[in-house]
Amino acid sequence: MIKILIVEDTPAKLNKIKELFNDETKPGKIEISEVNNVKSAKKLLYKQSYDLLILDLVLPFESEDLNPKHKNGIDFLDDIYANPSINKPIHIVGLTEFAELKPEYEGKFHKQLNILVDYQQDSFNWKEQLKGILWMLIEKDEKFIQTRLNQYKYDIAIITAVDVEFKAIMELEAEWKLEKVENDATTYYKGVFKTQEKELTVITASAPQMGMNAASVLTMKLIQNFRPKYVVMTGIAACTRSRQTHGFGDILVANQSWDGGAGKITENDEGEAHFLPSANYLPLDSDLVEKISSYKNNEKLFSKIRKNSRHSKTNTMLQLHIGPIASVAGVTENKAVIEELKKHQRKIIGLEMETYGVFYSANNCSNPKPKALSLKSICDFADINKNDSYQEYAAYTSAQFFYHFALNEL
Repeated sequence: MIKILIVEDTPAKLNKIKELFNDETKPGKIEISEVNNVKSAKKLLYKQSYDLLILDLVLPFESEDLNPKHKNGIDFLDDIYANPSINKPIHIVGLTEFAELKPEYEGKFHKQLNILVDYQQDSFNWKEQLKGILWMLIEKDEKFIQTRLNQYKYDIAIITAVDVEFKAIMELEAEWKLEKVENDATTYYKGVFKTQEKELTVITASAPQMGMNAASVLTMKLIQNFRPKYVVMTGIAACTRSRQTHGFGDILVANQSWDGGAGKITENDEGEAHFLPSANYLPLDSDLVEKISSYKNNEKLFSKIRKNSRHSKTNTMLQLHIGPIASVAGVTENKAVIEELKKHQRKIIGLEMETYGVFYSANNCSNPKPKALSLKSICDFADINKNDSYQEYAAYTSAQFFYHFALNEL
């Protein structure tokens, strides 16, 4: 919005100026303040900034003064540039109906790259000059707004899908505070991850239900409302590897994600239904892959995370695994489904229900696009023996590892 201050003591002239500005702009584009003396104008400039100052030369010093003088306007102009406490307008236009004053004081305005305009009520010249300045300010303001929209506002947005995942995030040290967005029913929390040397602004929310659709919608809302540099999903996942090499609580990082249910159902030669997958793999940013890979052998960190957990845990060492993770439409307790997925991606390390939606939204949102990251820990092995025993522990290890990673690498 363009903020304009008009300092003018002649009502008819004031109304002409306001009428011009209002005719040339849409509602909400400009905000006009008006005063009729120097003293009141100074008070406003001490308090706030203006884009444009329209300054009459012949003014009273204060409202009770019945003797306006051109000296008051010129002294005020000098004071604006001499007094560091006054907020200097971007543009100042002197507007005088006393033509004889223009040659004497025009140089004062030009010295600071401002202009002094000869005002005649029925003339078009002063109107055209003011319109030109107004349009230039509006164009500049629109470019500024667009630039501001194209900048990141938060460092990190964290997305979860179930209560146990969200609880693990809210237990991180971040001084969480409720953040409401107008006309949006989602509950957001903002916080700060910090050390003595670093601070990261964080926004988080949990999807109303599990699944790619809900995660994708929430991701897009977080991006549009808060413009994070990174969108991160933490929580729990099912492991598709052997229990001998992977344990409960181990952190699975998706170096690529895809929709495990995307494809076509056709028939085989025997007339039986046959699924032909059509996977669209979305990769993890290569820089993030390298940074996370450097933690694979950080036994000290994983030992500390495991030791500090108050949740049920196994006796196995906590580990980090990086590989492809598929997002599927439902909770899986069937080895045959996993074997089918392995036929098409033999390196798959896990299954869950949301990551592809997060990656897809981050890849297809408006600029500036965030980098997407998914770190989910093992809570079961997608078989008939699965239960909820290790969900809290898995959510905890995922959240704690990301907290450490963010503060040291993002």
